Amino acid sequence: MTSLPCGGGNLPTKADYVNMMNQISKIPSDLESMLVDAQSQLEAQKTETLDQIEELKRQAREAEGDARAQLDAEIEKLESMDIGLEIQKEIEDQIKEITDTIEGVGDLLAPWWQKGQVRDWEKEAEDAFTELIQDYHIFIPMKIMELISAIIPVTFTVPILGLSIDVLKISTAEEQERLKAQISGDTEGFRASLQQLKDDFESGKLEQDAYDSAMDTLQETKNQIVDTFYSLVPAEYQYFNGEFGVECGEWKAKLTWSYIKNEIMAFVTGSLFELFDKLIGKFKAIWDPLGLPSLPIPLDFDIAAWIRAQVEAAKVKAEREIKRIEDQAEQLQSDIENFDMDAEITKIKDDMLSQITDLALPFPAPFNIALKDVFGGDIDKKTICIEDEIHQLTTAARDWFENAKKGLLFDWVKIVKKFFNAIGLGAIFDFIDLTLCDVLGMIGVPTSFDITLPELPSIDVAISV
Repeated sequence: MTSLPCGGGNLPTKADYVNMMNQISKIPSDLESMLVDAQSQLEAQKTETLDQIEELKRQAREAEGDARAQLDAEIEKLESMDIGLEIQKEIEDQIKEITDTIEGVGDLLAPWWQKGQVRDWEKEAEDAFTELIQDYHIFIPMKIMELISAIIPVTFTVPILGLSIDVLKISTAEEQERLKAQISGDTEGFRASLQQLKDDFESGKLEQDAYDSAMDTLQETKNQIVDTFYSLVPAEYQYFNGEFGVECGEWKAKLTWSYIKNEIMAFVTGSLFELFDKLIGKFKAIWDPLGLPSLPIPLDFDIAAWIRAQVEAAKVKAEREIKRIEDQAEQLQSDIENFDMDAEITKIKDDMLSQITDLALPFPAPFNIALKDVFGGDIDKKTICIEDEIHQLTTAARDWFENAKKGLLFDWVKIVKKFFNAIGLGAIFDFIDLTLCDVLGMIGVPTSFDITLPELPSIDVAISV
């Protein structure tokens, strides 16, 4: 049984959760590498065994009596052996077992874990845990807003990108599925049309050309829906539009949803500041005489715009360096043996990403955190997509910023705890110290999974007779 790390603080980090899943998701590829090695050894062993059989046959032709019978028995034994097939099957079975396990975890974490046409377990896991942590930071303020609504009128609906979001429902799987389908175009109508096309094609009602054309039209309609919502996202958040070489409608839809979730975080945090300010006003006659502290001043900074400015500056520098290398490529290739221009350009892009992540947010201590630290640690990945890295960084930084504001507010709430107890809002403190796992349990998300990791088998295929 594998359990999510829960912790006890109010700052759950993504790195622990994603790295846990990435360690599991890389096992199939490691096993596939072992299978390639096993097959290579197997082929070598087969060749060696065939040579051994031929030599035994030669000896058998020259032998007589018991000696020949013994040689014939050895030949028969070698010819009947399935060299290495057991090891191959064991590795293949383990690949299937782990693959099924990961897919099962994805099913348990649906709809937060989205399986798209573009399958990438690392990205799917990172996106899923980004969302679950966002929901944690939405859930607690939302529950406090519910409590305060008994005294102060509260608005629980916020308009974002033309959608009317009810924060009281946003943590439910049903509402998440409904909104995601609306943004991605993956509606019941789309699915029904897709299934009908497949049925008509399989039954022979549609020829291949007509089927392909209808599928293209259907997909284009879906892409238009994605682009309609994506175009409403502020430019500083927009990635996966080909700027860095990746254009993917499916990932645009995920980005759009991530932006919406962050806007909800900002809404509930901002609402709490407003509601507590109204509470102070409502009880001002006793607040001031008690000498209670004023509300903290919320941080105000457009992190996404700031990061985008750093990206643009780094991109200009990288493009200038890439142009210099391209202009000198022919000369460099003639002067330097084994010069790899693609590797040099990749290194420049990696350096560009490092240049951005090494920056610290321009705040006074303790808020001057380095961008690479907003994930809560390094995330171990096999595949790096610069566009996705910048998108993940922007989302994480914005989420961290909203949570930092909420942290200031909750520190203040604890100082005036006696006051809230006195006015009947002491239940606020039941929510402030909830862990991520507490909240996941409340919204029906499992926090442990039945995962048994296999022991990697030996790939020794040596034959003895």
